Amino acid sequence: MTPRDAPSCATLSKSRGPPARPTPAPPVTIETTPYEISHGRSPRGRGCWAFCPFHLRNATNRHEHTAISPLMTFTAAKRWARQQPALAAVGVVAVLP
Repeated sequence: MTPRDAPSCATLSKSRGPPARPTPAPPVTIETTPYEISHGRSPRGRGCWAFCPFHLRNATNRHEHTAISPLMTFTAAKRWARQQPALAAVGVVAVLP
């Protein structure tokens, strides 16, 4: 193969392309309004935090859909809630009072 017959760099980069990336999960929003109404302040500190899908926050069977974090700070608990499969699929999650 002579240098003239070799494919150009532009041809090689087009044929290979970038590696495929997995589709990112939709972002999960943490809604603190129910907690703030109940406690009079925003959630903070360390504790066991309860999260449920926002649309079920007032449902009678919300305990079936509630995820309770282990003992951790609120910042770490938000990160933990975003990783829970049942909550990650919802989109908006409420912090229960």
